[in-house]
Amino acid sequence: MAFPFSPRMYTPIVIVAGLLWLLQPRTIADSFADPLLKRNVLAFATLYAIQIIGLAYTTEPMDAFRELETKSSLLVLPPMILLSGLSDHATKTIFRMFLVSVFAICLILLCHAVINAISQGHGFLEFVSGNQYQTTNFTAPLDIHPTYLSLFASLCIFFLIDNLGNATSRTWIAISIVLAFFFVCINLLLLSRGALIGFSVGAMALIIHKYWMIRRKYVPVTFAIIGLIGFIATAFALMPNFQYRFADQIRNLKQYWNEYHPDNSTSLHLHSWKCALELIGERPVFGYGTGAEVEQLIGCYRQGGFVKSFENRYNAHNEFLSSMLNHGIIGIAILVVFFVHSFRMAWHYRDSLLMAVLLLFLVASCFESTLNVYRGVVFLGLFQPLLVHRLVIQIPS
Repeated sequence: MAFPFSPRMYTPIVIVAGLLWLLQPRTIADSFADPLLKRNVLAFATLYAIQIIGLAYTTEPMDAFRELETKSSLLVLPPMILLSGLSDHATKTIFRMFLVSVFAICLILLCHAVINAISQGHGFLEFVSGNQYQTTNFTAPLDIHPTYLSLFASLCIFFLIDNLGNATSRTWIAISIVLAFFFVCINLLLLSRGALIGFSVGAMALIIHKYWMIRRKYVPVTFAIIGLIGFIATAFALMPNFQYRFADQIRNLKQYWNEYHPDNSTSLHLHSWKCALELIGERPVFGYGTGAEVEQLIGCYRQGGFVKSFENRYNAHNEFLSSMLNHGIIGIAILVVFFVHSFRMAWHYRDSLLMAVLLLFLVASCFESTLNVYRGVVFLGLFQPLLVHRLVIQIPS
């Protein structure tokens, strides 16, 4: 529950849990004997190992050690979860606690935005149509990046959708639908393009794979897809900022690529990508070493006169470009293999929720350097192992 509010709040809890985990060597050994769990632990260890190797040739040693600390959850959390002997009930409890925490955050931010709107004399249309109550302005009171809160909200929606298939109580079904609708509304206020696209792709994959292909619930799935498309179309009509981000800016991509517009987020992203690609072209095989990404980009920003980008020390805004900047072709190859391995496992064992979460994170990683940020690292290092552990528990003996 501490993680969504502040990832660092949970560090003492992880330390205590780690010490308790080490006191059960037999459970660790028995769990490590499972080939699926073992491969997943080694996959995360490989992701972290490339960071350590990058220390040998990095151009920024101090930044490298900070990056190692940020990404330490990739090494610590997966074995603690995968080799812990958690029950299916305990896994679900963790997801429910996370959902309650994200709901509390969203409710706090929504109440703050509504109170501001009332004090300014703004009605509903002004509230949903103005940038004043959306994106970073919406999340500012708790200092959370909109993309990561959108990832959290999307994960909660996926969890609720996945559990609807097993729900027997009409009351719980109604509560789940209301909560899912609430989190979708929050996603629209956050207006993170990467997370919204990832949510749409992941939600479609989850609904179609689980309820159409596996359970053959054709009518409910059809209504769910029509409802989702209708809801997005309504948001497109009522929210000018939504239309601006997903239509107007796309029409002007060529202009934003050729000219630097410091007040336009799309242009800032595109010029980060442009600089990253230029730098990768100079050292494509091994990259510049762990933690060197931002300093290398700053040199390119200065050379190009991209003032806002170097003043704010922007990263590549793409995890795959970040991996290539730091560790070259080897780094991106390891990252791609990790995702391919996870997708194959989800598809083979027909785990729709794992597939949806991976798609969500993968798409968001095309727009943000997700593993450069503590919340992104912990999101992957916590929930992918939890879902793999759940998958192993549910495999028939």
